[in-house]
Amino acid sequence: MNIKLIITDIDGTLLRNDHSLTKRTVKVFGEWRRQGAKVMLATGRHPVSCRSLAKQLNLEDPVISLNGGCVFDPRSDEIFYQEGLEMEDLHPFIEWARPLKQAYHLNTIKGCFTDTEKIGHFEHLQQIKDVTTIKDPVMKMAITGAEEKLNSIFDEVCSIETTHRIVRSGEDTIDVMPSHVNKGAAMRTICERLGIHPNEVIAFGNYFNDREMIREAGIGVVMNNAPSALKAEADIIALSNEEEGVADILEAMLGEKPFKNTAAEA
Repeated sequence: MNIKLIITDIDGTLLRNDHSLTKRTVKVFGEWRRQGAKVMLATGRHPVSCRSLAKQLNLEDPVISLNGGCVFDPRSDEIFYQEGLEMEDLHPFIEWARPLKQAYHLNTIKGCFTDTEKIGHFEHLQQIKDVTTIKDPVMKMAITGAEEKLNSIFDEVCSIETTHRIVRSGEDTIDVMPSHVNKGAAMRTICERLGIHPNEVIAFGNYFNDREMIREAGIGVVMNNAPSALKAEADIIALSNEEEGVADILEAMLGEKPFKNTAAEA
């Protein structure tokens, strides 16, 4: 298969658990780019927390951020596409969360804002008095907490408003977004713009916000540290993010070494 686009999630996929990027991974991306392939990031992160990584990888192609809610140029910060919810769309979720003292934050193009306790590793999170005063469209609302807590409330969150897209994007996050926004839809739009067929794409991911992208790509690669339900949809199950699974697959496809497809062991 002629791979023209490599697209990868960041946390739990490209980066190790300490959020580091290995020299091996940087090297193999550079080799693919020298051979003419495009390399893109697709993440639930806000654009501001993607820039340094895009620069470290010397990327020139668009970045899919906020799970597809925003696509931007990592060199100029030009926004190619953005879509969000109005504040009134999020009132039911905020009114549900506040009495429970449930942590959450809202992502707009200007930043990440919360009026609850700051928790977790979320970068660039700004604490304000009342998030309902935000006037800009909200690309996503992130409900955050410990994995067990989010497991126990997920169905309840899904029942609050059934017209939005609600997805687990990590062990510590439930995201609320417009119903048709996802990484796969953003990937399709970019492929059309670049004249690349989805069959010429290899996509890497590790959580349920990667599902549509994994399905759309010609080769969908899921990390071994992913939930079993997502691994069941993979064409290839790579080594974990801690074991440099992305680099392992991409090196193999350059003909440098065989890769270990752990799907054969499942």
